[in-house]
Amino acid sequence: MAEKLRVGVISANWGMRAHLPAWHATGEAHVQAVCTSRRETAEAAAAKYGVANAHWDALAMCADPELDIIDVGTRPDLRAPMVLAALASRKHVLASANFAPDLVTARTMRDAARDAGTVCVLDSVFPWQPAHREIKQMLERGEVGAPSPASRMPTMSKPCFTRHTARPSQENGSRSTALEAQRVSENGISLSG
Repeated sequence: MAEKLRVGVISANWGMRAHLPAWHATGEAHVQAVCTSRRETAEAAAAKYGVANAHWDALAMCADPELDIIDVGTRPDLRAPMVLAALASRKHVLASANFAPDLVTARTMRDAARDAGTVCVLDSVFPWQPAHREIKQMLERGEVGAPSPASRMPTMSKPCFTRHTARPSQENGSRSTALEAQRVSENGISLSG
C-alpha cells in the first residue's frame, strides 16, 4: 500500500473540526501538522486532535519537507502569502471557501499554482449556496441596487448569531433592499422581536 500523504492544516478551528476528519476519511492522507498564529493555541490544537506537530509560523510550515499538502483554512484576506509559500515549496494546496479577497490576488495564486506543477485547489463554494444564488438572481432582475464591498469582524459576548433577511422594497420611488435582522440564539430561539 502506498504511503499516506502528509497534510499540514493552517487553522485550528474549522480546519481541525471539519477538514481533519475529511482528510482522514480519504484513507490516503493523514493530518500531521496544525498551525495557528500562537504557540499555545497550536500546541493545544495538536494535543486536542492528536496531531503530531504544532506550528505557529505558517510560512515555515509551508516549507516543511515532511509535509506533502498544505490545507489553508484561514480568513481569505490572510491566505495569499500562505498559499504562495506552499506553492513555492512545491506543496499540493487546498484553499477553499473564497480563497482570495480580490481578483488580482486570485489570479496571482492561480498563476503560481500553474507554475508549481502540483495539485492546487482554489475553491470558492459560496457562489453555489442557495442564499448567494438568490442574491445573484435579485441583482440580475434589478430588484436591488449595486453591491458595494464591506468587511467586518464581528464579536459576540453571548452565544448567538444574527439572522438577516433581505427583501426588495420600493421606498420614495427608488429601489433599495430592506434588511431585517433578528438575533437568534444557538438553539433557534428569537432573542428580539
